[in-house]
This record gives sequence, C-alpha cells and structure tokens, in this order.
Amino acid sequence: MRGVRYPTIVAACAGLSWSFPAAAQVLHDNGGLVTTPTPTCIPSGATASQLQTVGGFANGLIGIGCQVIPGTSNRAADDFVIPGPQSWNISSVQLVLYQTLWAQTSSPITAVNLRIWDGQPGTAGASVIWGDTVTNRLASGTFLNSYRTPAACSTSRMLFAVTANINTILSPGTYWLDWQAAGNLDLQGPWMPPVTITGFRGKPGANGIQFQSAFGTWDAVLDWGPAPETSPPIAQDFPFVLFGTLVSACYPNCDESTGTPLLTANDFQCFLNRFAAGDTRANCDESTGTPLLTANDFQCFLNKFAAGCS
Repeated sequence: MRGVRYPTIVAACAGLSWSFPAAAQVLHDNGGLVTTPTPTCIPSGATASQLQTVGGFANGLIGIGCQVIPGTSNRAADDFVIPGPQSWNISSVQLVLYQTLWAQTSSPITAVNLRIWDGQPGTAGASVIWGDTVTNRLASGTFLNSYRTPAACSTSRMLFAVTANINTILSPGTYWLDWQAAGNLDLQGPWMPPVTITGFRGKPGANGIQFQSAFGTWDAVLDWGPAPETSPPIAQDFPFVLFGTLVSACYPNCDESTGTPLLTANDFQCFLNRFAAGDTRANCDESTGTPLLTANDFQCFLNKFAAGCS
C-alpha cells in the first residue's frame, strides 16, 4: 500500500537539522554523523563528521559511492527492523549525501531511486517488494550546515539531507532499503558518509553493503584505514531516517479506537472518507495498478471487517 504526503517542518535529529513531514514521526534513525570536537577549519556555527582514530588505528573511508553516472551504477543498502505489533506507513526517507568540491548551499542532488527488499540484497530468496531503479523519488535537498572531513580538516564535502518519497505500508519484520543518487556531472559522487560516532571506528552491529557495477555483486562495506596491512577492517552502517506513521495492527479498525466492540460503523465511515479523499491507506488490496483505489478495496475491507481482529 501507499502512504500519504504531508507539508514539511524542520527539527533537530542526531545533531543535524532534518526536514520532515509535519504529520509524520521518526520511525527509524539508523545513526548520526556529528563528531566532537569540531575541527578548527569548520565555519563558526557549523558541525563536522570527522574520520575517527581509535587505539592507534585510523579510519580512511570518507564516503561510499552510490552514484549513477555514465558508465557507472553503484548502490548502497542497509537494513531496518519493524518490531511490531503495529505496521509502518513509511512516507519518506532522508539520506545524507555530498559531492566533493560542491560549494553552494543549494543541493547538487538531482535524482534518487529506491528499493525495499524482504531480505539482504544479493542473497538467496531476497526480492524487491517496493520501488525500482528508474523512478526519481527525490523530494528535496537541504544543506545540513555540516561537513564531512578526514583527519586533516577540510570543508570540501558539504553534507545535504536529501528527502525521497517512499509511501508504502510494511508489516513487522526485517527489511533492506537500497538507494542510488545522481548529481552534478562535473563533480565526483554523489557519495554517502558512513555513520560516524566519536570514539568509535564503526557503529556496533554495522552491516551496510554496496553494489558496484564494475563487479556486479553486493559486498560488505568495510573501513580498512589508510594502512590496510595493519588496521583491522571495521564494518560500516549508513545514516538514514525513515519518517511516517504507525498503522493499527488491525486494518479494519480504521478509526483506531480502543473501545468494545473494537470494530463499529465508524470504521466503515473512516474507510469511506479515506477512499473519497484518495488516501492510499484505502488501498486495502495492495494493488499497484491505475486507478489505485477500486471497488476491490471495498470488498477487501468488508472481508477483513467480517474476519475481525484477534
């Protein structure tokens, strides 16, 4: 099923300013970027995401390629878990991307495509359950007033929160989101920095992966440091935030009441109102055709209402 789009507001998340749907909430935050102390070359009032050195071992991975440019098609992916019992109506995702040497506060990102998998991409049995590699789902891009920098301070990598529309409902389980972005063809990238935590070379439990068209496989993203012959490789994760709303574990309980009986005539009216408004939460049969909402959705709702909620 598809979700609903809302106007946006701005809030703080993980030390950065994120723009997100006003009627939405943070469903999943995969990790932050800001490190301390802020390097001296960073402009006053801005923050930085700096490569970490821990126990004498330095990180060297500034960013991962997830770009589509002539002759190259790279993707990045990471997992998220919907714990239940409620489903998630995911309206959008925000990624953090940059293009080296871009020096404007307007975003250089021109396109984003997304897919959601029911298992790890590239593994047996995993399949795409939403999205594709063609549709441009880019909604907006906002400068985070933050910079990705190696140990030697640099301001050549301005970080942008890039919003892409998802609009789907998922039941409890483990999923993988993979993405790809296009940007200014005169510059390198787009790139995505890994999750960065002060005092850590990687996020605990990290399992991010990357697809490179040159190799044709999905591989673990590891930071080998500047001296791979001596530095132990460390798995990396990617910073992304999923926004949306929680969905009742019982679909026919449209008005999300908690009384007894749980299902009443109000639920019929709620469903009718959603259908009349073109609200894609009324796509009970989860069809993908045009029109999205049909008489089949009424029959689907009637069947689920009759079955009740356990």
